Order: sequence, then structure tokens, then C-alpha cells
Amino acid sequence: MPKYLELSDLQRAQKKHKFHWKIPDTMPPRKTVGEKATAYFELECVCKTKRWVRWGALSNGLSGSCGCHSKKHRVPTLLEMEALILKHGMLWIPTLLHKTNKKTKRRLFWMSCKCGKRVWVRWGRFQQGGHKGCRSCGIRIGKGTYANEYHSKHPITSAWRNINFRRHFKGYSVLWENFEQFKDWSLANGYGPGAVFRYTWKQKHFTPETCQWYRIVAGFQAKPKGGHI
Repeated sequence: MPKYLELSDLQRAQKKHKFHWKIPDTMPPRKTVGEKATAYFELECVCKTKRWVRWGALSNGLSGSCGCHSKKHRVPTLLEMEALILKHGMLWIPTLLHKTNKKTKRRLFWMSCKCGKRVWVRWGRFQQGGHKGCRSCGIRIGKGTYANEYHSKHPITSAWRNINFRRHFKGYSVLWENFEQFKDWSLANGYGPGAVFRYTWKQKHFTPETCQWYRIVAGFQAKPKGGHI
């Protein structure tokens, strides 16, 4: 082992790379391995796991921890979860209780919705804002969630989901940029109990001129020409 290694070298490497190994006040146990006398130090991670760490990995910043603080396996803090909730407008109350799915190898967190229901939420979807609430409070459609009373079986939500399907897979153009604009237009243009959404199927674009909500009044169905959703 090189004779020039001292405690100040370990402290300097920690200050430079900010790894999660604890550097004690005294020189930690060390050993040499192989013909080249590779130096190893016995260090303790912040999770209280002790490992023999190669000096080269410490000096180059390649070994930041025992694996508990890597990007893939690091457990997020409650402050990070709350920041994501505020960013995406989610309804979850976070906890640190988590598990890993044995089949998919994906991490799940035990979350409580504001309505009181508790479910396992996938961490990847939680980071992207894909699950904003439980199924009774919101429905995930693509990367967004339409919460509150506009659940998955709501006519406005169902119509918007089919409009997006035709836009992405059939090349239809859509005037409304998001669900909120379509919802406001629907509420102001004939939507009500029993209303059905119809569009002019010959024109491959959705606009207020080609779409409408109509109702069945006193057993008479005012059925315009075109397709329905």
C-alpha cells in the first residue's frame, strides 16, 4: 500500500466528490490486495453498512455509497415527494413505506389519497405525475389525470379520450389543446344529463363547428348526420 495515504487524503476526497461514506476522525482500517498493493479502506455508509472500498474508487468519485444512494435504488425523502405532489397537483399523502414488485422489479410506495383510500403507487408514474389520485378521485389518461367528478366513465372524459385516440392514431386535428378547454366548451354548448357527443366524421378534425352535444327530449331523438362517441 502506498505510504503517502493519510486521513487528510480521505477527507479531501469526500469534500470533492461528496460521497456517502463516513470518514472517521482517526485513520480507518486498511489493507492491500494483489501484487500492485491496491489500497482498500473499511468504511461505513450512512445506512450503517460496512464495506471495503478501493482507494482509487474513492479518489475518482466512482464509489459514492454502498448502493443505497444510487439513482436507481435511492429511497426518496418526504420533502422530495411533497415537492412532486405540489408540482403535478396530486392528491396523495406520501409515506416512506415501499416494496419492490418481484415480477416487474418496479418500486411501489404505500400512499394515502385525500379521500382516505390507501393504495400502492408505482414510483415511476408518481414522478411523472401520471397517478394524481386513486381511481375514485381521478383517472389516468396518458401522462395526465383528470380528478374530482370527471372520472373514467364520465361522458366528457370518455369523449376526450376518444378524440385523443383519433388524433394520435388516425391523424385527426383537434382545436382544443387540453382537457380543461374541451370541458369548458362542453359545459357551455349543450352538455347535460343524457347528452351524447357527436361529430362530422367526413371532416377529419374536431372543432366547435364539427362537434356537438345533443340530448333525447321526450322520446324524440334529434340525430344529426355524422358519427358519435
